[in-house]
Amino acid sequence: MANERPRATMTYEVTPLNLEGITCQEASMFSHATYIACGAPAEALVWHEKDKRVWPMCKACAWHNLRNRGGRLLAGDRRLTR
Repeated sequence: MANERPRATMTYEVTPLNLEGITCQEASMFSHATYIACGAPAEALVWHEKDKRVWPMCKACAWHNLRNRGGRLLAGDRRLTR
């Protein structure tokens, strides 16, 4: 079309998330009286507004936190947010 506005194009450099050697820090379901970390390999970074910090988490813990605890995915598989 003659009067169509040009679309802004943006390019981003994507750096792969390297969480090698980092484990999930979400509380294990077996930790009732004291904190015991899940310990599975971390695959996502989740922001918690309540704690005001970023937590490395495995996919299962990240999925649970995004859906049930109000976490926000900062890095990791975007399919976790679906």
